[in-house]
Amino acid sequence: MLTARASEHITLETQADGNVVAYFEGYAQGFGKFAPAISKRLAELRTGLPLASIRGNRAADKEAAVLVRRLARSGLLEYHFGPAQGRTAGVVIEPQIADYWPQITDI
Repeated sequence: MLTARASEHITLETQADGNVVAYFEGYAQGFGKFAPAISKRLAELRTGLPLASIRGNRAADKEAAVLVRRLARSGLLEYHFGPAQGRTAGVVIEPQIADYWPQITDI
């Protein structure tokens, strides 16, 4: 399973007006206004949000995909590839460039 996780050094927060903000090293960066359901996805970004879960056509999936891409562009995500949550860790991909997006190819 391939998951996206927020970098450990940041804190993600949904403000009362729906804006999502990342706090890190004394700075704050806004990522836009989202529906209230995005709060659940922020929690999943702490433990590992399966990338397959944001490929759907539901509005909530599309909105989560927008947020995840914005975080990736800012270099605030890492990716984990391996067994489902709660099991032994697999591989951690810590991008060295902003906007990295992992690709799995068919063999």
